[in-house]
This record gives sequence, structure tokens and C-alpha cells, in this order.
Amino acid sequence: MDKLTSISVTEFSKFSLDEKSEQVLVPEGYELYKKLTIEDQIKTWQAEIDQYEAEKEPTTEELIDLGKSMHQYYMNQMRKEELIERLKEYEVKIIEPIIKK
Repeated sequence: MDKLTSISVTEFSKFSLDEKSEQVLVPEGYELYKKLTIEDQIKTWQAEIDQYEAEKEPTTEELIDLGKSMHQYYMNQMRKEELIERLKEYEVKIIEPIIKK
């Protein structure tokens, strides 16, 4: 998509005004975006900083749980349980292997 920083009179004439609502009607193929002012951008960054400052530091237990949830072994175990539940839904019996590791 082309980004315009200025518009020609010919292009501008494609836009019109709805006099009832006093809204600019944007022709098909065009989209308008408001460019943030420096002040708006600073407010946005400050709000994001405030949000991060309000966050609580995770406990050791939360970090351990997160680590487990992202470790491949535990992901595989969750997938195994999910598959077992699916098999149970179809009333298929799970046969344990005769030789275990």
C-alpha cells in the first residue's frame, strides 16, 4: 500500500463531504490514518511505562510453573494426556506396551 504524505488536487477531489454528518467520505481504495503528534506519542509511551511499573514481579513458584509449561517434556506430557482423553471419548482401550523402558 502506498503511503501518501501529500495529496494532489486531482486525488483530493475524489473525497467528498457528507453535509448532514459533516464527515469526510473516503473513496474506495483509500484509508485515512491519524498521525500521532509528538505529544500523543509521549503520552502513549508514558502510559505503557506506567503499565509495566504496575506489574507485579512473578514469584519463584510462578517462574517454575512457566518454565515447566514451556519445556518440551511437559508439553509432550500434556499432548499425551490430550490424546488419551480423545481415545477415551471414542471408547478405545489403551494397551500398555509389554516391554517398558
